[in-house]
Amino acid sequence: MALNRAQFEAKSAKSIRRFDVVALPTGGEARVQSLTRSEQRKWRKSCQKKNGEADPAKQAYFDDVLLSMTVVDDDGAAVFTTNEALAGCWDAFDMADTNAMLRAATKINNMGDEPEPEQAVKNSDETPGNGTAGGSADDMESK
Repeated sequence: MALNRAQFEAKSAKSIRRFDVVALPTGGEARVQSLTRSEQRKWRKSCQKKNGEADPAKQAYFDDVLLSMTVVDDDGAAVFTTNEALAGCWDAFDMADTNAMLRAATKINNMGDEPEPEQAVKNSDETPGNGTAGGSADDMESK
């Protein structure tokens, strides 16, 4: 049975957070926590100018900001702040470690699990030029 308004309000008041513990390839573990909707908006805004346009200088740190908002200690406190992420706090970390944490962050927040419907069609094996149906792009150029 679907939740009613009162049940949804009670659920949001608790701020239930999900987390995953990630084994880091270079050793140790990291705890990755889910974002709330409010945090998701802050994450997106962190890489924008005040007028809402994308800030190219900050866009380079988009994944770093996601890490700073999702990697937490055992008490749920962020290990690094957004400002620290924008200042490059993750720069010296091994890519295998940061990629493991990013995969966990995108998974726990259900981000990027499936391509958009239009993208799925473009990448389908049934689309001409993408594998079996219609041949390859080289085949199509020679016709």
